Amino acid sequence: LKNNKIKELQYKILFRYIGTNKLLYKINKIDSPRCTFCALYTESIEHLFYECFIVKNFWLQVCELWNRHIERKIHLTCNEVIIGYCPQDINDDIIFTINLVILYGKKYIYNCKYYEKFMHVITFVEYVKECLNIEIYKMVVTRLVSRALY
Repeated sequence: LKNNKIKELQYKILFRYIGTNKLLYKINKIDSPRCTFCALYTESIEHLFYECFIVKNFWLQVCELWNRHIERKIHLTCNEVIIGYCPQDINDDIIFTINLVILYGKKYIYNCKYYEKFMHVITFVEYVKECLNIEIYKMVVTRLVSRALY
């Protein structure tokens, strides 16, 4: 994974230093600790990325889409979304791909929070395609530059 913004987001999640409304309220940056999406509960890391009913619905749609197209069926738990997906009974390529989808999902959720956008699985798929196209483009350009230099 070459996307540093996604790595940075996961690092902040794991070390519990991400701009949730709970944290922003605690340091007097905003007026309420309530969730950006549902406005019902305090926006903790777990709530923002999994427990909020709007976010949970998003993950259910992602899993449904995955399960429709991939033989290995998944159902994500809070820990799998926050920490990572790592069952013992499947191959590393599938685990890597599922975790990549989860990482892009968390970045998408955070972007929706930050830009106050509505979450939808179709726009998420477009977001992932765009991100992957940028990564592929960067790899191609890097190869072309390295060939030109040698």
